[in-house]
Amino acid sequence: VTDDDGAITSGSHTINVTNIAPWNASVTAADENGTLIEMDSQMVWHVFEDQPIVFTGTAEDSSNDIPTLSYEWWPDVDFDTSNSTVDNEAGASSTITHSYATHGMHVVQMQATDNDGLRTSVANGWLQVQNVPPTIDPFPTLLPIAEDQVLSVTGSFHDTASDIETLHACWDINPAFNTDSQGSAEDDCDVEGADLAYSWPDAATAPSQIVFHVTDDDGERAVEMLNVTIRNLRPKGAINMTEGPFEVGQE
Repeated sequence: VTDDDGAITSGSHTINVTNIAPWNASVTAADENGTLIEMDSQMVWHVFEDQPIVFTGTAEDSSNDIPTLSYEWWPDVDFDTSNSTVDNEAGASSTITHSYATHGMHVVQMQATDNDGLRTSVANGWLQVQNVPPTIDPFPTLLPIAEDQVLSVTGSFHDTASDIETLHACWDINPAFNTDSQGSAEDDCDVEGADLAYSWPDAATAPSQIVFHVTDDDGERAVEMLNVTIRNLRPKGAINMTEGPFEVGQE
């Protein structure tokens, strides 16, 4: 400062600029088409097994730090704490896509970090993952077959990617009887697998329907009936002749 006589005096003051930690971390969930998934009253998202879920994380910070924000994600923290993904210098938001192979409650976590290493609190999201039951394609109408003629048919079934290898497919070839004395009559596993090659020796005792059923690892089952018609074969007669000559009255 200079007065009117030209005398000068000066002073100084030190200003210490401290970093502000990022705050207000939050997570939203959407389906693969970008439609937001709404939470229920308990703040839980409801999704299906193997459904791709797009998570978006956001955080707030001072304007000069926003572009430097990085995000660390734990998509299934209760089942695998070591499985994390870091999205470096993502800025105002970060997005990951994840799907869940098992039904039940799952937890996703996210935390944002600025370029000085300060972090937000951890943001959590809860998901109730619902099992997707298997499905079976309807069977075409079959032509009648004869007694002892082999019926060859293959059941076609579907499920989500994580369940398809564990599906248990079975044929119940006599659904009128509970042959294993467990469950119901039409859930027996007389022939395992999707392929059936079977014949019935007697049309009178052959069933009019057989059952193809598929069960997933959560115990959910799909059932499809196949109508069968077994036709009786007429007996065939034969006469064996012995060369003669023959005499009248000879037996």
